[in-house]
Amino acid sequence: MSSISGGIVVKMEDEFPIEPTCCGDLGNLLEWENIFKEGTEKWQPLWIGHPWIFYRKTNNKIEFSDYFETNIEALGKVQACT
Repeated sequence: MSSISGGIVVKMEDEFPIEPTCCGDLGNLLEWENIFKEGTEKWQPLWIGHPWIFYRKTNNKIEFSDYFETNIEALGKVQACT
């Protein structure tokens, strides 16, 4: 039995800035749960497929990065999406 493609979508107004990507599936729901378990201001990977996306918590808010084709170690400084 193979995994089911799909996952969580973030909707802001009429746009979808975050959607499941290549190789993402419903098994990635645990990745979303980890956002609420971990309290860090450092960028952390949110595995919903590739390209990569990262998140961090600052001032009781969750920020997400843009999509990247590489992992965070190769990026240097990641900027939050606005």
